[in-house]
Amino acid sequence: MTKNENTNRDIAKAKQKLKELQGKTLVSKDGIEAIISSKTLGKMVYGLENTLKNGFSAEEHFDVVSKIDEIFPNAVKVLEHNSRKEGDSAKIIRLCAPISKNYCAVVYITAREFIDLREQKCRMHAIELVKIERLGETIEAAANSTNYPSPTLYPNNIIYLQEKVKGEAEI
Repeated sequence: MTKNENTNRDIAKAKQKLKELQGKTLVSKDGIEAIISSKTLGKMVYGLENTLKNGFSAEEHFDVVSKIDEIFPNAVKVLEHNSRKEGDSAKIIRLCAPISKNYCAVVYITAREFIDLREQKCRMHAIELVKIERLGETIEAAANSTNYPSPTLYPNNIIYLQEKVKGEAEI
């Protein structure tokens, strides 16, 4: 199989898995409820640009996307802020989940909580892989990109992730 055929197979697998999960509630380690909608499904599958920039392969990205139902329950909040879009009442929640010792990384998940909806569930919006040593700068960049003066950081969760990933890498 060629690299392109492998990538197409991985995309198809990731899309199929997300379609199976569409509308189902996933709950993070710290109680954030999130769903995958038809609108965000494509963003999660095709949003691999940041994963590639972070030094991971397309195969690794699609593998993580395909396992989001196993990964999300281990995710914890690392940053929360209001949407930077004018007139948008959504809250943006950034979560991370540690992943296998082979990666020495976290899955960085962006979710949007729509304040004006009856259901207070977030929609998963994007996924990328981030090396653990770059987690701090990734969170700082997201925090600084908002137009709001005080995004909420969760430093204890960041420390937990760093210890968890580095501990597994040493096993």
